[in-house]
Amino acid sequence: MPTLSRGALEREGFEVIERRQPSPLADGTLITGEVDRVTEFEHGIPSAHQPWDGNGWRRDPADINNQALVINLRGRGLVIITGCGHAGVVNISGTP
Repeated sequence: MPTLSRGALEREGFEVIERRQPSPLADGTLITGEVDRVTEFEHGIPSAHQPWDGNGWRRDPADINNQALVINLRGRGLVIITGCGHAGVVNISGTP
């Protein structure tokens, strides 16, 4: 499987758009954008899963950028599909 790096995607003809704010994809569907950690109980990956840099555990800078797909199902409500979901579903839903 090919890499999903920005350069590789652009070489294949894709346009990569980076946004911090939510973006609508279709009627009733949006992508969250970067998910802030606003709750006291959902902090992301615990230190046991963080990389060791030789001096200590360090936070993975890529961890702050996880996002989710939000779909408003008629008559059912919101469905949130997370990738890794490290920010936590409460932070992702925006309802702390």
